[in-house]
Amino acid sequence: MNKKKEVYLEILRIIAICFVIFNHTGLNGYWLFTQRTPGTLPFYIYLFLSLFCKFAVPLFMAISGAVLLGRKDEPVKKNAQRIFRIVIVLVVYSFIYYLQSIYLGECTFSWKDYVVNLIAGNISAHLWYLYLYLAFLISLPILRRLAQNLDDKLFAYMIILAVAFNGIIPCFEYVLGYTLNGNMKATWIGTNIVLCPCVGYYLYTMWDHARIKKVMPIIWIINLLALIAEEILTIRWGIQTNEWKGEIFHNRFAIVNAIAIWMTVRYCSEKVNWGQRVQSVVLSVGKSTFGIYLIHVLLMRTSAYTKALTYMKSIGMNAMVAVIFMCFFVLCISYFITMVMSKLWGMKKLV
Repeated sequence: MNKKKEVYLEILRIIAICFVIFNHTGLNGYWLFTQRTPGTLPFYIYLFLSLFCKFAVPLFMAISGAVLLGRKDEPVKKNAQRIFRIVIVLVVYSFIYYLQSIYLGECTFSWKDYVVNLIAGNISAHLWYLYLYLAFLISLPILRRLAQNLDDKLFAYMIILAVAFNGIIPCFEYVLGYTLNGNMKATWIGTNIVLCPCVGYYLYTMWDHARIKKVMPIIWIINLLALIAEEILTIRWGIQTNEWKGEIFHNRFAIVNAIAIWMTVRYCSEKVNWGQRVQSVVLSVGKSTFGIYLIHVLLMRTSAYTKALTYMKSIGMNAMVAVIFMCFFVLCISYFITMVMSKLWGMKKLV
């Protein structure tokens, strides 16, 4: 793999994991806008951050597509090993989070309860990504054949369909007075399994610096308009239903945001001459993002996290600034734990 390509992919991973952590800050950050008066500047800014951060999962899936869909003649055994590893990771971390829930007094231990909730995906909300990734890996041989045989027009057609069915149609349905339903969630999950990996492969293999430069301003104009539309519709929905936590419009155009961020990072990174030290740090942190994702919620559910955040706010720090600082601390600690685990026998496959 070209070294600059490898660096920009790891930068994308780091950006994505930062926003994944923010997405899990709850009332302290992600839902902070619900504690501000609608119409005030903090309300608009905090809501925008909550909408913006939703690009993280599509971006991770696009990176997976870029890395895995281009491989030819890969043995079936290799993908079976990937699937087996994710299953083991899912079982182990689900059990760890289950034990933490028992320690926090949220439930009592029962093997039956653990197995039922493991199958249902109800042990820890953030682990839903592992179920999504498993579906992607199971579909990988089919998606690989699909992605490698699509041309520019067909890739554009796929993106238009995803934007239409995830965003444009549901938004118009709501404006016209229709009740939105759960089908949007199924469409969103399908987009992450099929479209996002294919788009990642497409951007990785078929778009160069010059081509990105031509379209990037247009992509960002479309992206900002889409984010503004999400914000307006979220506010309308909240006022109409008095339900601000429905996330009805939070994912509508996340794929557009992911594409814009991908193009921007690739364009900028290819103009930079990375020093050896910076490059090694970026590669190390980027390759640790899976472990950071698995560990960070454990830290955010501790009393130490809550006390530190409370202390920052008690000394007059802005609530959003405080939670962003805490996200950085959680990232660093999770990275350290991941690095330690990766050096221990038998633990490397779990991060």
